Amino acid sequence: MSLFSLQFCRNLGEDNTLLYFSKDDLEGMDIGFLSALEKDEATGKYILTLKYPDYIPVMKKCVVPETRRSYETAFNSRCVPQNVEILENLVRLREEQAGLLGYSNHAAYTQEILMAKSPEIVEKFFRELYEKVKTRWEQERAKMLELKKQDCDRFGYEYDGLIHMWDFSRLYHMMIDKEFSLDQDLLKQYFPLEVVLEGMLKIYQGLLGLRFTKFANPEVWSDEVTAYEVTDTDSGSLMGYFYLDLFPREGKYGHARCGILQQACLDVTEERQKVGALLICNFPRPTPTNPSLLSHDEVVTLFHEFGHAMHIICAKAETSLLLSMSVEWDFVEAPSQMLENWCYVKDSLRLMSKHYKVHRSLIFLYN
Repeated sequence: MSLFSLQFCRNLGEDNTLLYFSKDDLEGMDIGFLSALEKDEATGKYILTLKYPDYIPVMKKCVVPETRRSYETAFNSRCVPQNVEILENLVRLREEQAGLLGYSNHAAYTQEILMAKSPEIVEKFFRELYEKVKTRWEQERAKMLELKKQDCDRFGYEYDGLIHMWDFSRLYHMMIDKEFSLDQDLLKQYFPLEVVLEGMLKIYQGLLGLRFTKFANPEVWSDEVTAYEVTDTDSGSLMGYFYLDLFPREGKYGHARCGILQQACLDVTEERQKVGALLICNFPRPTPTNPSLLSHDEVVTLFHEFGHAMHIICAKAETSLLLSMSVEWDFVEAPSQMLENWCYVKDSLRLMSKHYKVHRSLIFLYN
């Protein structure tokens, strides 16, 4: 099952599907996004991948329904049929494993050691949650449909009275923009990746009593990867290392995550191993005219995943089974979710934001 899971992820990482769209197909996309795309020499069409930095902006901002539909379909059809076959094998093996161990199904087997304890409790939770949010969803659905009708009338597309999967991201962000007067394109200009990264590292160093020292010429698998040494401020002792791999490339894992290169447990001589953590993200690359600019959601993602890295590095247990990401599964996200709080605090935003042209912090707007 582990081999099937690894192959499933590898297939997604190595997917190199390309889509070709004309400028008209990409109506609504800003010039900065378009200028960063390569063009097909034969047709003059823009070339887009199925990686997040291409996919997410198009689903949010492109006004052409057919472009969003075809892009959404391609994105959610990656690695078919090979990954479908893998999933079928995994389902079969998981059911077989659960039966051999005396469980009614795989869900019952996995839930036993988690907080919910049983699939029935999970189902009950979702039924109760649905009843609580149903009224609110109907209200928001009505708002989204009205926005879709206005969008269709404005750009000359047929209104069908439905919210499709390829509509949702665009309508959701239109609703946010309208109800909160939030210009997300303007907001991104205050979060250049280098500024966010520098501010985030300062916050974590001060918060946890650590010192990060960047390596000048680290031995890494890509020129874009950076590496840091972590020492304890009080004692000066070396605690470990972390690596930052922040931009997409062919064959790379396509989401955001933090991995463990080496745990900080005791070795056979009862000396503590130097821990290694790896932060993987897929943020937009810099363009010839703009630095890499992050949405606030991406700032939170970076802060969250780096929280995992700090959990890995600061853990003090003696055995690897009790360290960092090996804690109870219901708790593993808790430290990072707690640390996300600093992404909404003025003092933190003062450190992590600076408009890439006027060089003023986001907090300047609220003073």
